[in-house]
Amino acid sequence: LPSVALGLLITFRTNTANMRYNEARCLWGEIVNTSRDITRIALQWLPQSNDDKFGKAQSAKVCRMTKAFSIVLKYHLTIDGGNPDSRFSRSDPDLPALQMCDASHAGIWARCGDRPDRALRDGQLLERHFQRLCGAMGACERIHRTPIPTAFTRHSSRFLMVWCNAMPLVLWPIVGTSTPLAATFVSWAMLGTEDIGVQVEEPF
Repeated sequence: LPSVALGLLITFRTNTANMRYNEARCLWGEIVNTSRDITRIALQWLPQSNDDKFGKAQSAKVCRMTKAFSIVLKYHLTIDGGNPDSRFSRSDPDLPALQMCDASHAGIWARCGDRPDRALRDGQLLERHFQRLCGAMGACERIHRTPIPTAFTRHSSRFLMVWCNAMPLVLWPIVGTSTPLAATFVSWAMLGTEDIGVQVEEPF
């Protein structure tokens, strides 16, 4: 009976963690695809002609902001920060050392919307894609700020440790001197399954 209960606990925890991981992966894929759409539309429609320097400048600005959004959102959703190899914020004149804080992504969106009337009019083509990015960002924040309950995580881990330590007492009458080997193998399998759930429950 304890083995059945433990199996259900580990299965539920692993499935819950896997659902969170899959949802986060789908959301990040949507961010990538939407960013590509924004870049394509900005390059194709914002410049009115080959000689339209203003349109080209605004197009380049939108592309830079889109790139900045993805990197800063990654920083926003992780504990150890974003990509240490990214140096765009130190050299980009439109991003004068944006402070990598929890609200930095909001600053990027404010800069994307800070454009003259004509750019705003042209930017209506991008509005739907901006809304998709904002929606994906909110969903990512929901996953990040709603972890699996700590009490459930601790209970399943402690239950597993007690079960592994008590398992040799049950195996000895059955397998005799092979108990250490059998107990080690079964414990490795169970602890490995539990560790998979731990690693994927925080997808960012």
